[in-house]
Amino acid sequence: MKELASIPPLVQKAKDELRALAASEITLRENYDEIVRRAWTLGSYLCELKENVGRGNWLIWLPANLPELGSTNSARTENASRCMRFFKDNPLKIGNSRFVKPPAEFSPDSKRKFLWAYVPAKERLVLEGDERINFQPHYLTFVNQYSKWRRQIKIGHATLPPVDTMRRDFEPTMRDLIELLGPEWVSNLCS
Repeated sequence: MKELASIPPLVQKAKDELRALAASEITLRENYDEIVRRAWTLGSYLCELKENVGRGNWLIWLPANLPELGSTNSARTENASRCMRFFKDNPLKIGNSRFVKPPAEFSPDSKRKFLWAYVPAKERLVLEGDERINFQPHYLTFVNQYSKWRRQIKIGHATLPPVDTMRRDFEPTMRDLIELLGPEWVSNLCS
């Protein structure tokens, strides 16, 4: 065990460092509040800009006009998306003011999701046998998407287009299905 005489100076150093840490945490909390307020406001501007620019032009317009959002086009797009998501997750409560003001409080989950980008990425070891798997499309994807669309129509979340339009659009697919499954099977199914 070390000499007891050396402990009081070490305790004082620890207390000094603790005070400095507490002051840094206060500064961090103040900066944190400012970051989320500014991100929310930026998200509101970006949402409005996206409406004006148009959805199809957004991914071209954004990096050309706001290169400050990141060092690459994908970083710019992701940073814009984070701010826009944060804005949408904390809707504006309309009051008497004509100016956009952030809500008094943001949802804890939206703050956590927004700030997650500031956490350094976890280092992942490359292990023997690690390889990227490219999944091939499966025929059930088509079947599942159709079932989902049909269910949405049944519960009123989607509208059924005119029958003539559906016949025109379905015809090539129906002909392919008849060829794949066999005309006899389709005929038995229809009777």
